[in-house]
Amino acid sequence: MKGAPLLLTLLGVAIFVGNVLYLADRGGEQTAPANTTLSPAAFVAQQLDLPLGQPAPLQAVSPETLRHRIGANLDAHFGPGGLARRTRAYELLTLLPSGQNLHDQFLAMQAAGCRGWFADRTGDLLVAEDFAPLTRPDDRATLIRLRTLEFLRRASFTLSPDADDDQWFAHRAIHGALAEALQIADQSGALSNLPTAEETEREAILLTLPILIHNLAQSPELLGLPYLRQRSEAAPTPWITLLREAPTHTHGLLHCPPDPLPALPQLGSTLLEESLGAYATQLLLERHSDFEQAESLTPHWRGDHYRLFANGRGDHLLWHCQWATPEAATNAANLLRSTLTPEGTIPGTTDRHFLIETRHRLLLVLNCSDPDTLAALRQVQP
Repeated sequence: MKGAPLLLTLLGVAIFVGNVLYLADRGGEQTAPANTTLSPAAFVAQQLDLPLGQPAPLQAVSPETLRHRIGANLDAHFGPGGLARRTRAYELLTLLPSGQNLHDQFLAMQAAGCRGWFADRTGDLLVAEDFAPLTRPDDRATLIRLRTLEFLRRASFTLSPDADDDQWFAHRAIHGALAEALQIADQSGALSNLPTAEETEREAILLTLPILIHNLAQSPELLGLPYLRQRSEAAPTPWITLLREAPTHTHGLLHCPPDPLPALPQLGSTLLEESLGAYATQLLLERHSDFEQAESLTPHWRGDHYRLFANGRGDHLLWHCQWATPEAATNAANLLRSTLTPEGTIPGTTDRHFLIETRHRLLLVLNCSDPDTLAALRQVQP
C-alpha cells in the first residue's frame, strides 16, 4: 500500500489548490478563491467558468436503491458478463487472487460510505435520505463533488461508448481529482482535521479489498491530483483547459508513452481482449513485490494487451507487455516469478500451465488449461 506517498500527496493538496487559485487569479485566467456563501452549483459553475443553467435535482434514495443504481451503472458500462470475464482474466494474470468478484468489488469501491453519487450515464444525482448540505459541511463537500461531475458531463467530458478499461481508470482519476480540488477550494484551501464516520467506514472497507481495487479507489489522489498539480505549477491554467489537455490513458499520467505492440495470436474463441494499461500493470507488479519496486519499473512500461480465450480444453490467457529495454522486461518478469512455487506454478493451483518469459523487450505471460495449448501459443509468439 501507499500510506506514506498518499499522506504526502494529501498534505500538499491544500497548498496546491491555494496556489492554483492565487496564480490564476493574478493572471486573470481563473475565478477568485472560494466563496462559501454560494450554493455548491453556483460555486462549481464559477470555478469552472461554465453556465449555471438548471442544476439537476437531488434524489434522496435508500442505501439499497443507491447500491442497485451503482451496480446497474457498472453493468451498463461493461456490458453483460463484462465484469465476470474481467474477473477471470485478472485472476489468470494474477492481478487478483482467486475467487474474486469484480462487480461486487467495484460496487464496494463506489458505494462504501457513500453519501451521494452521480450517475454519469443518466445525469442523476442520488443522495442519502438524510443528506443536509446546508447544515452538514461534509455533505456540502460531497455536493461540490457531485456538481463538479455533473457540470463536466454537461460540458461533454464523457467517456466514449467504446472506451477501453484504462481510459475508464484515467477518466475516474482526473475527474475525481478535479472534484477533490474544488472541494478543497470551497473550504478556502483547508483540509478537514478529522475524517467523518462515513470516510472512516469507507477506508476500513477499502482496506479489505485487493490492491487493484484499493488503489483504483485512491487514483484521484495518487494519479489525478499530482497531474493537476504539476500542470498548474508549470503555468496558471483554467480548470477546463487542464481537463481538455489531460491524458486519456494512465500512461499519460505516469509519463510512459506506449510503443507499437505485436498482434496477439488468434487461437480459440475470444472471450475478452483488453489492456491493463500502465497503472494496472504497476499494481500487478506491486502485488508481487512492493510499491517502491513496482513504481521504479513503471516509467519503462511501453504498452500491453491481453486476450482471454477458450477452446475445447478450457479457458486460457495470453498477455504481451512491452518495456523500454530488455533489462526492464527481465526485471518485470522476475517480480512476477517471485511469488510462484518452486515448480513454477501459481500457489494454490495444480491444474493450470503457467509460463513467464521475455523476448527482447517483450514480456509474455501464458496461463493455459492444458500443456498443448501452452505449447501452441509459444510457437506463434513474436
